[in-house]
Amino acid sequence: MNTRRFVFEALVVAVVIAPFALVAQEQEGAPRPRRAPRVFAGCPEAPAQFDPCATEKAKAFTPPRTPEGDPNLGGYWGRTMNSYDLEAHPDSFMIRGQPTMIVDPADGKLPYQPWAAQQKTKNYASYYDTNAGCLLSGLPRTTAYMSDQMLVQQRPGYIFMVSGDHGYRIIKMDNSPHVGKGISLWNGDSRGRWEGNTLVIDSTNLNGKFWIDIAGNFGSDEMHVVERITLVDGDTLHYRATIDDPKVYTRSWTIAVPLVRNKSKEDMWLESCHEGEHDSNRLRGAGHTPYPGWARIAAAAGR
Repeated sequence: MNTRRFVFEALVVAVVIAPFALVAQEQEGAPRPRRAPRVFAGCPEAPAQFDPCATEKAKAFTPPRTPEGDPNLGGYWGRTMNSYDLEAHPDSFMIRGQPTMIVDPADGKLPYQPWAAQQKTKNYASYYDTNAGCLLSGLPRTTAYMSDQMLVQQRPGYIFMVSGDHGYRIIKMDNSPHVGKGISLWNGDSRGRWEGNTLVIDSTNLNGKFWIDIAGNFGSDEMHVVERITLVDGDTLHYRATIDDPKVYTRSWTIAVPLVRNKSKEDMWLESCHEGEHDSNRLRGAGHTPYPGWARIAAAAGR
């Protein structure tokens, strides 16, 4: 399914259809059958179990190498978790339920400051995800749980990532400093390095204009993301990201998810989103407006 079409339909379900669908399920006494738990690289898919299991499995795996001698992450990779909500959520009509992606804190909840928890609820009730209007998805969403097709290419001094929604990342591997604070970007400014067989990506200069998922979770322009990506076996990546944002959260927090090799991919599909995008008008008609971004909501909240 087109990723942005899913964003629109998910919002319609949440606002209009889901309450009636859930009532109908209860009346019929026939809840949706749950999908059998999946296993990747011998580890359960649920992040709380996958994270420690994959960490141990990766220690015993010798990854393939590039001509430069670095672990070879090249190829097409796909998400296993959906982008509806980082926190645990149940099945509801078109939305597949799943466990929380958050492995720290241990309760699987985002450690919002009180005002920010209220803002998250307002986001979902009043605005719509900027990705529905063909804008980029930000971090960690672009890489971890946005697309079934993400192309990774490695070149001396650089790693390139292009996701199915055409969210691109150029990761410099030359130990150069981040760009100045006056520059802000949807997917931030990323610098990478190798720690053993793990690719560590440090990203700053995010613009605070995106949601972290469809459910309205958000961050500010001070968001700092450190990703760790490790091959667990030839077809599985252990993706881990720690987010620090003192303007919004009381402490740093971490997600972990598996990414799996998409062996059927041979090229990147063209998503002509802007040319045929009508979701924004439909969402406005349902009473939602575009998410105004961190700067405006902070000003309105007097922060």
